[in-house]
Amino acid sequence: IWLACVICIPLFAVFMWRQKAVLTRGDKYALGGGTLAGIALIAVTLTNKAADLNVAKRLAGIFSLEGSAGTRVEMWKSAIAITKEYPLFGAGPDTFSLTGMSHLTTRYLDLVGLGEVPSNAHNLPLHLAATTGIFGLLSYYAVAVYALVISLKFAWENKEPKASNAKLMYAAVLTAVVAFSINCVVSVADIGVLPFYWIALAYLVVPKTQDIECENLIVQVLPLVFALPFALMCFVLPIKFLVADHNFRLAQDVEQASPEQIALYQKAVKLNPYESDYATKLLDSIGGSYIVRLDMLTIADAENLLATIDRYYEEHPYQFDAQSVASYYYTAIAVAIKSPDLYERAIQNNVAILRKTPHQLKVLGDLGSLYKATGQIDKADEIYSFIKKTGPDTDLKQELLELIDSVKTNTK
Repeated sequence: IWLACVICIPLFAVFMWRQKAVLTRGDKYALGGGTLAGIALIAVTLTNKAADLNVAKRLAGIFSLEGSAGTRVEMWKSAIAITKEYPLFGAGPDTFSLTGMSHLTTRYLDLVGLGEVPSNAHNLPLHLAATTGIFGLLSYYAVAVYALVISLKFAWENKEPKASNAKLMYAAVLTAVVAFSINCVVSVADIGVLPFYWIALAYLVVPKTQDIECENLIVQVLPLVFALPFALMCFVLPIKFLVADHNFRLAQDVEQASPEQIALYQKAVKLNPYESDYATKLLDSIGGSYIVRLDMLTIADAENLLATIDRYYEEHPYQFDAQSVASYYYTAIAVAIKSPDLYERAIQNNVAILRKTPHQLKVLGDLGSLYKATGQIDKADEIYSFIKKTGPDTDLKQELLELIDSVKTNTK
């Protein structure tokens, strides 16, 4: 956003000059007031100890290779590696966090640590190349560049001796789209959910549009036929999802793992089975209802819980929280029951998760604990050493190392 402002505020000033714009008194008040407010806001942030809320620290981090700039560079390297592997059509939309897991660089792990998975490439062109391939990248930017080229000429021209307010307004929209595009060079925005972007894109092709008249009744009615299901999707289904979210929010204020909480999460999942967070929280709540009586669990109880975990986990096998929850309860049940069969199933479960998405910190800790408990000391030590030497020290990292340390071998 800083980069977009630095480039596009001067750009709009150039358009103002080209369109012979004259600042009114109101413009000067707005400009002066905005500048003073901005300076005041920056001054206030300089007193904040939090790095993300302090402008000076934030800017230092942006341009530091040990800060956010460094991690972004490593994400870009991962995106390039994915594009090389899937050059034409990409690895698939919304798959960067999955494919990126197996393409993380050593330096990224050193800077960020285990368990922190980038959900995108923090660079829209590279993200599109990695997830939709070269064809997807070129398709997207072909439209954007076309709109830019025809709009730039329209916004720039002014043969009148006085200011052209209409073209200046048009130039403002053009500048906003340019700013948005610049911002996406160092981040990723969900283009499809930003109405502004599509409205702006339509507005940018205005210079080439012509009035079209059609008296054919079928052609006139056909768009309405397609619009009806779209309207239902936009205005009816969200009510169902809002009710699901309401139950989900209520469940978070109820006692953990209580029957009431489980029932509320079940309603949320039933109304919106596509939301992985609902299923994960339900899974955690059900698991917690078993954990509170861990010392009294039987093999039958364990089998019931694991069957429930498997059913929900299979619906969201690549969701990281679901993976952590499944790993935790498989491990906890195996350690509580101390059954060789459950130990083996828990180990296989954790290995399968790490095969899907490597570098999962919590899952690595659980697997190390299971190896230690079953006497596979060499494998446990290997995981322990990997966790210890990889990435910065965090509370979670220390907790997992202490957990592996504290596990006692259950085999003779």
